[in-house]
Amino acid sequence: MAFFSIERWVLRMAQFRQEMPPPGGYNPIEFITKKSRIKPYHFFLFCGTAYTIQFIGLKLQAFLKSRREAITRETREGRIALTPFLLAEQQRLQLREMIRHREYEKELMSTTPGWEVGCWHDYPVYHNPRNLWIAPHAGEFYANMNMNVAKNRKNGFQSTFIEKFGL
Repeated sequence: MAFFSIERWVLRMAQFRQEMPPPGGYNPIEFITKKSRIKPYHFFLFCGTAYTIQFIGLKLQAFLKSRREAITRETREGRIALTPFLLAEQQRLQLREMIRHREYEKELMSTTPGWEVGCWHDYPVYHNPRNLWIAPHAGEFYANMNMNVAKNRKNGFQSTFIEKFGL
């Protein structure tokens, strides 16, 4: 049983030894005299990264500008292409309204003897010797309409609901 005795194991353990500084002490720590140095390759790495980011940014900006200009050009060309059609439609509606005015004048003044449609004191209102288009004044153009419809049309709002129900 002596094989498992505690005294035998305690004697075989290493003895404790205190760790001490080397003779003469450690070297002094130089924390004031040392400066952090940026090595040259760090500077070139920073400059290269900044240049790359700037180059990519400028290329992206130029690409987005060209796309924006293409969209603007396409929109402008579409407006230029549609302008004659829109003007023709506007003039067609204006002429149709003027024909309605003449018909209304003919119906309104049918009981007046000697009244000619389109004349004012025997002077033709629609006489145009140079055969040029003269746009009528808004007050004359909307004279025979409902007040609300005329006001909305003058402001650029044409609603079929207002025209239909006369609101």
